[in-house]
Amino acid sequence: MIYRKINTNLSDFVMIDKITKIDDKTIWSEKYFHELKHYKAIEFLAQTGAFHLRYINKFNKHVFLLSVSSFKYTNNECLSGKYQLEGEISAKSDFACSYKFTCKIGSCEKITGDFMFALKNYDNVYKKNILKPYYKKVFYVY
Repeated sequence: MIYRKINTNLSDFVMIDKITKIDDKTIWSEKYFHELKHYKAIEFLAQTGAFHLRYINKFNKHVFLLSVSSFKYTNNECLSGKYQLEGEISAKSDFACSYKFTCKIGSCEKITGDFMFALKNYDNVYKKNILKPYYKKVFYVY
C-alpha cells in the first residue's frame, strides 16, 4: 500500500488528503469533507485523475481536465466525513485519457463521475523545469 500525503499550501482548495494506493490503471484516494457542497467535489475527482496521469507518465507531461461527461450524487446533503475515491482508466491514448470515478463513504456509494483529461508535452508556456518539480513536491513523490 502506498501512502502519500498531499500538501498544496493553499487555503480553501479541495485537494485530496492522501493517495492510499496507485498502479498503472487505478488510483485510490481519500478526502475528509466538512459540510461541502457536492459540486465542489468535482475538484477532488479532477485532482485525483490529474495526479494519476502525471504519476504514470513520470511527471513528464502536463495534464488538463478536458470534460466532465457525468457527475452524479445520491442526494442534496452536504458532504461530511471521510470519503474514499477510486479512479480507474476507462480509455487512454497518447493525448487523452478517460476515467470512471466512484466515491464512497464507508460502503455507501455517494458520487460517480466520468472525466476526460488531456496530456500535453511541456513547452515554453507550461515549463517542464518549473512544473515537473512543483508537482513532484506537491505530491511528495521523489
